[in-house]
Amino acid sequence: RWVSDYETTRPLDAIAQSRGFTNDVDSFFTVDLKYSYNFEMNDNDLLLTLGMTNAFDEEVPLVYDAATGVMILSIMIHEDAWYMLV
Repeated sequence: RWVSDYETTRPLDAIAQSRGFTNDVDSFFTVDLKYSYNFEMNDNDLLLTLGMTNAFDEEVPLVYDAATGVMILSIMIHEDAWYMLV
């Protein structure tokens, strides 16, 4: 997953500026993996899915949310995460 660089339009307050935040957000690239297998059992199907988001643990840029005054990750990839769906 590639997210291009972008610029936020909300003005930064003095606290955000003193912490080094700017309106520019760097681009970043993450790898998400997913594998699914469909088991046929009698008259029913069972779909098993295994996956991992952000497989190489790429650090994503922080963004200062001027509306709430909170530092947030620019997208919801906090760290690598495994999952299984049945």
